[in-house]
Amino acid sequence: MITLERIKNIADDIIADDEWVNDSHTRAEYEGVKEGLYNLIRHLEETEDDTLKQLHKKNPYLDEMKAYYKAYEKADLKEKNIMDCDGSEYLPWTAYLVEIFHLLGNELKPQKDCSSCDIYNDYICFDCEMEQVNYSDWKYELQDMSCLTDD
Repeated sequence: MITLERIKNIADDIIADDEWVNDSHTRAEYEGVKEGLYNLIRHLEETEDDTLKQLHKKNPYLDEMKAYYKAYEKADLKEKNIMDCDGSEYLPWTAYLVEIFHLLGNELKPQKDCSSCDIYNDYICFDCEMEQVNYSDWKYELQDMSCLTDD
């Protein structure tokens, strides 16, 4: 899956290559290509915002997960230790990210070159989970989750 960050990097490379621009016609073509790439990126960013809102609307329990995550972030060390022992497989922020990752139709898979993952028993280690989530095509996974608005 191609991430938004990769698309942005490719767009930057294309925009940086202006050696072929040598007259008003090629300048107009270059400006059109540039504008088209910026529009593509803006559209992808806007639809990602809508996707998150739609997921929360269809899956109200995500609001509870997010609230739990925010409470965890505000908690002192003693409260965090208590919350860490709530029986959940993941820490609150990880649970939220992994859940959204799954709801977007993705599947976590064990990595063949990882010494902790077990490809035969379908066990995936935490580091490989987070790597797959972080490199998926959803920009919020790459940010601090507390930056998300409550819209």
